[in-house]
Amino acid sequence: MSRCENAYPPPDFASLKSRLIALYAAIHARAPEARIIVFGYPLALPPTAPRSCAELYLPGTPIGIFPRDNPYFYGLLTKLNDMVHQAAQALASATFVSPDLLFAGHDVCAPSTYFFPLDAVNRRETLRPNAQGHAELASLLRRAAGPPPD
Repeated sequence: MSRCENAYPPPDFASLKSRLIALYAAIHARAPEARIIVFGYPLALPPTAPRSCAELYLPGTPIGIFPRDNPYFYGLLTKLNDMVHQAAQALASATFVSPDLLFAGHDVCAPSTYFFPLDAVNRRETLRPNAQGHAELASLLRRAAGPPPD
């Protein structure tokens, strides 16, 4: 068990799923002709992180996501995406789009990463898509949405 499992217990995924289903249903009720496209969150972490992945540590500190903790956080992210996917599948009006294949091999530890590293100063960017990651998400959205309506 990683130390983070005690410090960061998993969220209530079942509650999240029911809230998302209610949200998607409310969107559909207000805009019945709208196409609801739901994205999974791109996986910033690899399934297992090498010790050499400097992007998972704050420079000059002992703070970071350590190899023993990485599988726990990776598991939380994949479970989150599973719940979002299941919620979208529960309604015919919602379509789930997974970024997994597009982002495979581009996690924060990869040489051609699509993510910002851990950063104590710019916390809002930490492990979120960088410019290339956002460009990839935009192309995925264009493919999923298709041409704009006339």
